Amino acid sequence: MNSNTPIATIIFDLGNVLCHYDFTIAKTRFAGAIGKPLKFVEERFSRADSAILFYEFNTGRAGVRRFCQRVNETLESGLPEALISEIWCSIFTSDQKMFALVRFLAQKYRTFLLSDTDPLHWEFLNKKYGIEAIFTGTILSFKRGAIKTDPDVFKLIAANYRFTPEKTLFVDDMEKNINAAAATGYKTIRHESYEKTAGLLAERGIGLE
Repeated sequence: MNSNTPIATIIFDLGNVLCHYDFTIAKTRFAGAIGKPLKFVEERFSRADSAILFYEFNTGRAGVRRFCQRVNETLESGLPEALISEIWCSIFTSDQKMFALVRFLAQKYRTFLLSDTDPLHWEFLNKKYGIEAIFTGTILSFKRGAIKTDPDVFKLIAANYRFTPEKTLFVDDMEKNINAAAATGYKTIRHESYEKTAGLLAERGIGLE
């Protein structure tokens, strides 16, 4: 199929596309909660074992209880699970222009959310913004057991959800995810701002009016 093949499906990322996040907020609050310097929390969360924990949480290999236990072990703390969960989810602000854009496009196209996320973040954001109701479907890493850069993920997604990659547009803020999708044949837009994404959509003939 050539570059003029019409788009049938649009897939959106969540973090830093629909909702901005700043992990420094959580690290600062953890530091305050355990009475230690921010530098201590940053060092502990930058360790290899923390990276493994975050990957396991994002892919469903670690549940909420295990995640909170490991956070306490990492921070040498005894914070209650409810407080860890609340701090962990305090990092987000929504982009209302992008939400409005998705709601509009959902009237004309099949729209999916594809997100590397964990159950705490998803439950919080879905409850607050009603995300699941906006999209034709949601594809979440903690449910499917893989993140976007894992081998063959985009091929598997195309097969499981019957996407034709050449008719599917993927919008994400991270170059590595864009590259992985493009290598599978998806059309892509790297999101930087509402204005830029809206302009790139218009260039592809996807009207916003």
